[in-house]
Amino acid sequence: MPALVGLFGQPTVINNVITLATVPIIFAKGAAFYRDFGMGRSRGTLPFQIAGNLKQGGLVELAFGVTLRELIHEYGGGRRGGRTRRYRDS
Repeated sequence: MPALVGLFGQPTVINNVITLATVPIIFAKGAAFYRDFGMGRSRGTLPFQIAGNLKQGGLVELAFGVTLRELIHEYGGGRRGGRTRRYRDS
């Protein structure tokens, strides 16, 4: 557990790029602003790259809790060609 015993036997903070990317917005707008995004215990935003057989690809940053369906249809514009995939119940 690096948070207890890490580099040189001292506690070490480990952050990933997504965590570090949130720091500027929190400093600029405050923690309460950032906390308003997301749902439940998952607060904040997450970057997504949308690509493939979609009408519109790209990069978006959305609040935690967005569904895959919302990501594909609302932000990716749905499938290129307009067809929808049907799923069978398992």
